[in-house]
Amino acid sequence: MGGVKATAWSHTLQMLVMTAGLTAALICAVLLLPSHVSFGDAVTLAGASGKLNAITTRFDWNDRYNLWSGLFGGMFLALAYFGTDQSQVQRYLTGKSIAQSRLGLMFNAIAKIPMQALILFIGAMVYVFYIFQAPPILFEETELRRIQAPAVSASYERVTGVYASAVAARREAADRLIDARREGGAEQIVAAQTEYAQAQLGFETARRNGAQLAERVSGKKVNDTNYIFLTFVTRNLPVVWSASSCP
Repeated sequence: MGGVKATAWSHTLQMLVMTAGLTAALICAVLLLPSHVSFGDAVTLAGASGKLNAITTRFDWNDRYNLWSGLFGGMFLALAYFGTDQSQVQRYLTGKSIAQSRLGLMFNAIAKIPMQALILFIGAMVYVFYIFQAPPILFEETELRRIQAPAVSASYERVTGVYASAVAARREAADRLIDARREGGAEQIVAAQTEYAQAQLGFETARRNGAQLAERVSGKKVNDTNYIFLTFVTRNLPVVWSASSCP
């Protein structure tokens, strides 16, 4: 019942829910930072790690995420999405006029830019959150349980020992960068940024060792990137409703 009008309003409500969820995640990521870390400090740490470099103009065959791959691949994605996807096509097929259909498509295209920027910035703030809140060596719990099995306990303890040291070293380097930003001069800031970059590299290497251990155990490629934000949301956002709250 309701036809296209009901579908459009359903999509509107879905968009409001998703936007509210993203906003809540951003607010929580910032509020859950230690008391001595301000929002400006969080942006500084994200920038020092290259997490705010949303656009990479350098052409590199080994880098899938740069401006040129985005333009080339995005062209085909846009043709498919705006040309055949039901949620998009129904907007201009059911418009009252050509002008209205064009307006709907243009609004959708323009709204995607700030929305994508918000999503990327949330990822940067979640990254900063996990500087001070020790992240698991693997966010994918199935693979994490595999490397925690008794058969590989020795390798697991060795890898996690190095990882814990790398986590602590990165946190300490982040604190020194914050102090340099507040009280130090230009040379101190540059030195602190260099130290933090090295600590970040050590952290990434230690985390990669955990993934490589999981790959040896499971015999398949391990990539837990898509589990990071899910883990943050499910473990750190406040619970506002649960089945136990029902009478």
